[in-house]
Amino acid sequence: MWPDWLKQGVWYISWYALVFLIGMAILRAIVWFLIFHIGIDFWIFPNYFIDSDNILDSFWPLLSCEKREDMFDIRMFVLRIVSAIAVVYGVQEFMADPANLDAV
Repeated sequence: MWPDWLKQGVWYISWYALVFLIGMAILRAIVWFLIFHIGIDFWIFPNYFIDSDNILDSFWPLLSCEKREDMFDIRMFVLRIVSAIAVVYGVQEFMADPANLDAV
C-alpha cells in the first residue's frame, strides 16, 4: 500500500535512529569509564534507558556530574589505579602493532 519511496524513507530513518542510539550508548559508557578514574560520575543523557511514560525524560538533563561517595575510599582508589594502568597498557599494546592501526 505504501509507495516505495516512503517505505525506503521509513527504513532509512529507522536505521539511522538505531545507529544513533547505539552509538550514544557506547559513547556514554566510554565517557563514564574515563572520568570514573578520578572519582566522579559523569553521564551524558543520565536517564537514557529509563522506563517512563514520557520519552523526553530520557534526554533530560543532558549532563549529570556527581562526586562519588567512595571517592576517597582506599579500595576504590586502588581499583581505579589498577584499571587506569590496565587501560594504558592495553592501548600501548594495541598501538605497538602497526597491523592493528592499519586495520582500523
